Amino acid sequence: MKFNLSTSTIKRWKHEIRTKGEGALEWGNGVQAKSNIKKFKSHDWLFKDPDDMSLEELREALKLERALKKHLAKTVKEKYFAIFNAKKCFSLKIVCEYLGVSRYGYLKWLKTGKPKYKNYDTKIANKIIYIHNLFKKRYGYNMITLMLNKYFKMNLKPWVVYRYMKILGIKAVKKKRVPIMINQVH
Repeated sequence: MKFNLSTSTIKRWKHEIRTKGEGALEWGNGVQAKSNIKKFKSHDWLFKDPDDMSLEELREALKLERALKKHLAKTVKEKYFAIFNAKKCFSLKIVCEYLGVSRYGYLKWLKTGKPKYKNYDTKIANKIIYIHNLFKKRYGYNMITLMLNKYFKMNLKPWVVYRYMKILGIKAVKKKRVPIMINQVH
């Protein structure tokens, strides 16, 4: 009879027999059983009064405070980027609780590929930049919307183009009116 077992599993079983005896291989008694998995240390110190904290908890809280304080009043997307950078140093649960963001929301954002803006299409953005530069940066979002709808056969609303222009940092330049002087006397 042949079994598909990896060598690491066999080594682990041998080690368990040496350390705990033959009872270690019974169902539910091994190192990887749920009862033997190490629990994460409690993070109740996050919401404790500083007077009741131990020195180690105070240090950990101060380190977390320094790393994330600047991200407290930001948008949710910026908080997600802060969590992405801070999760190497702290557990995900603590950072999400501290910033007031749901863990599920962060993981969903991470799964979608870390978008900075919602419903952002690079093709539309490139067309907006193209039209903006084509007409020497003179047209605003209303005129660009008309151009996109007429020549590119798109069905966009002006506020969508306005949002893209804001994201891209594009603004229409006003024409400067120069008064014409006739028969100047020097």
